[in-house]
Amino acid sequence: MAKKLNVKKIGRALRSYASHHDHGDGWTYTRDLKGMKHIRYARDFTGRNTLWNRTRNTVSGLAGLGKRSIFRPTGLRDWFWSILATIRVRMLPDDHIPDGALNGGIVITHWEEDGEYIEWVGPTVGEKIADFLEAEPEHPHAVLIATEMMRVRQLGIDRRKEPEPDGTN
Repeated sequence: MAKKLNVKKIGRALRSYASHHDHGDGWTYTRDLKGMKHIRYARDFTGRNTLWNRTRNTVSGLAGLGKRSIFRPTGLRDWFWSILATIRVRMLPDDHIPDGALNGGIVITHWEEDGEYIEWVGPTVGEKIADFLEAEPEHPHAVLIATEMMRVRQLGIDRRKEPEPDGTN
C-alpha cells in the first residue's frame, strides 16, 4: 500500500526551501554578468574545442564564403573582413558564457528562457504555493502539486545515489 501523501508537510518543506534566505522581492533575471569572462568545463564532450575540429570548422566556414553562398560578401573590403571574422569566430574556443543570472549572480542560467522561468517561479512564488498547500491540503490541485513535487524530489534522491561520471560520489 502506498504511503499517504501529507500535503501540509510538503507545503512546510517547500516553505523552508523558499524562505531559507531572505530573497526580498524575489529573484530578477539579468543579462548583466558583472564582468564574467568564461566558464570552462573540465571536459568538452562534443570535441568542438579541439584545435583540429576548430580548424576544420574554420575551413568549412571559409568555403561557405564562396560564389554560390547566399551570404557571399560583395567587394574586396567585405571579403577581407568576412574572412577575418570567420577565422576569429570559428578558431577561438567557446567561452561558455551564460545568457544571464538571477539572485545577484548566484544562480547562473545558460539559457535566457530558463532564467526567465526561474524568475517567474522563484522563492516568493514558492512561498505562495506553500501557503496554498498548507491552507488547502485536500484541494485537488494541491494534491497534484504535492504529488509532482514528490516525484521530482525522488528523481533527485535517486540521482544522488548514483556514482558521479568522474567516479566520485
